[in-house]
Amino acid sequence: MQSTPPSTTGSSAASIHSKHPYKEPKQVEALKNFRALLGADNDKYDDGELMRFIVARSYDLNGAKTQLLASLDWRTTNKVDDLPIPGPKNSNGVMYAVRGWHSVPDANIEAGQPNVPEHAVRLQKYMGGSCLHKWDKAGRPIYIERMGQHNVKGLAKNVTTPELVDYHIRCTEFVHNTIMPECEERFGTDDKVIDKETVIFDCTGMGFHQLHMEGLNMLRSLTDMDQKAYPERLGKLFIVNSPFVFVKVYSMIKKWLDPG
Repeated sequence: MQSTPPSTTGSSAASIHSKHPYKEPKQVEALKNFRALLGADNDKYDDGELMRFIVARSYDLNGAKTQLLASLDWRTTNKVDDLPIPGPKNSNGVMYAVRGWHSVPDANIEAGQPNVPEHAVRLQKYMGGSCLHKWDKAGRPIYIERMGQHNVKGLAKNVTTPELVDYHIRCTEFVHNTIMPECEERFGTDDKVIDKETVIFDCTGMGFHQLHMEGLNMLRSLTDMDQKAYPERLGKLFIVNSPFVFVKVYSMIKKWLDPG
C-alpha cells in the first residue's frame, strides 16, 4: 500500500488523503481524530480504508484502531500480501469464473493454471459455482454465488477449513486488488469511491439437506474473517429464488453477523 501525503492540521472541508474526499462534518472529524489516534503511522492509510473501519465500529475510534491493527497482524501472519493474485501483469489463474473485465481475460478456474492450488480446484466439486460478472449501475463488481447448489456435507468431508479459508482469501484479494481498481478507473470520480461489491445469492435448489453443521461452521469461519479483516466491503446483497428453507438458514446466519 502506498504512502499518502501527511494530513494537514487546518480546518479543510475535506481530507487530502483520498481522491474521494469525505465532506460530511462527522466524517471529517472522525478521520481527523482517527489519524491523531494512529499517530505517525496514519499516513500509511487512505481515507477510504480508515473510514471502513470507523463505520464497522460505529464511530468508536478505539475499537476501529484495535480492529485495524488486528487486521494488519492477521495479514502479516497469513502472508496475505505475498499471495499470487491474478492481474494484468501476470498469468496467474483465476479462482472462479470471471467475465467482462480488461484486467484479466474471461476464464474459469482450471487445474494446471499458474498458481492455482490443488485445493482450490478440488473444492469446486462441492461449491455451487460462482462468477464475477461485470458491474452494476454504481460501477461495483457483481459477484454471483449459487448457494442452493452447495454440497455442504461433501465440503466438510473433503476440504479442510484452512483450505477453504485460503481459497476465500485469494478470491477476496483478487476482487480488491485487481477488479476494484479497474472499476475505479472506469467509473470512479472525485466524489465516488468504488470499494464495495454487489453480491447475488442464487438459492435455487436450496434444501434441508444443506443444514450440515460441520459444513456450515466452515462457512461461518469465512463470515467471521470477512467482518474482522475486510469490513464494510459489501455494497448490495440480493437473494433470489429463495425457498422456505432459506428462512431457517438465514436465522442461523444472522446470528453470525457483527452488529457493528
